[in-house]
Amino acid sequence: MDVGILLVFQNGFENLSDEEVFTRELNFGVLAEEYGFDSVWSAEHHFDWYSMCPDNVQALSYVAAKTSRVKLGTGAVILPWNDPLRVVEKITMLDHVSDGRVLFGMGRGLAKLEYEGFRVDMNEARERFDEAAPMIMRGLHNGYVENDGPCYPQPRVDVRPAPSDRSWDGRLFGVAMSPDSIPAIAKLGVQMMTFMQYPFEQHAEAIARWRDLHRENHGTEPGPPLLQDFVYCHEDPDEAKRIAHEHISRYFMSVIKHYDFAGTHWRHTKGYEAYQVGADM
Repeated sequence: MDVGILLVFQNGFENLSDEEVFTRELNFGVLAEEYGFDSVWSAEHHFDWYSMCPDNVQALSYVAAKTSRVKLGTGAVILPWNDPLRVVEKITMLDHVSDGRVLFGMGRGLAKLEYEGFRVDMNEARERFDEAAPMIMRGLHNGYVENDGPCYPQPRVDVRPAPSDRSWDGRLFGVAMSPDSIPAIAKLGVQMMTFMQYPFEQHAEAIARWRDLHRENHGTEPGPPLLQDFVYCHEDPDEAKRIAHEHISRYFMSVIKHYDFAGTHWRHTKGYEAYQVGADM
């Protein structure tokens, strides 16, 4: 089992400038190698103190320059907000400068405010993701990008620097947090990435479903899923629980606010209807 850290770049609870937060988080990424972690991951978010990393590939390039062993993961690149051709170029460059340490995670995003900021219709999120993901994967494998889909028509262009001959097997991930994301990720053949916000039994069922669908689609055994959870370590279990509850509860409230989980728009947003169940609770 590999263990990594996720850089969140949140700046809502301390009297720090955004620059100070960013510097501290990047230093955490560098220290991850020194302290024996296997990977460093960075989220992509925009327009809010909830998480302030608009370009996780660029952030990870800093960590790449300061380290030599730790793997570098995008958790995740939000495809509907990014041009697929540019994603292929940037991921290829990061893989070169890091000597093949990239773990490429893809997602479709969830926050209404971020979709509105980019002037992208959230109702198109699933269609955009499902078209962009295989387009990007082909580009990473083939060294050129082309597509004739409705969202991203792209004449054939070569990617330079060209991708190396290193395999991407075991290095591609897709976020699956909703029921309709699981078959989409299984169809792609990438490993499942999920954030632990439900009871363990519910996550176990989702992972089992993904594994079954992967086998049906590809006739192979899927790789291990990637699970993200919050962990706080302390010599005193009671103190660990107290501190964890204090900070994780504050973070949880910021999640509800950023994603507007209490909103009513989920019911009318294509591909996100399942989130209305939580909003109605």
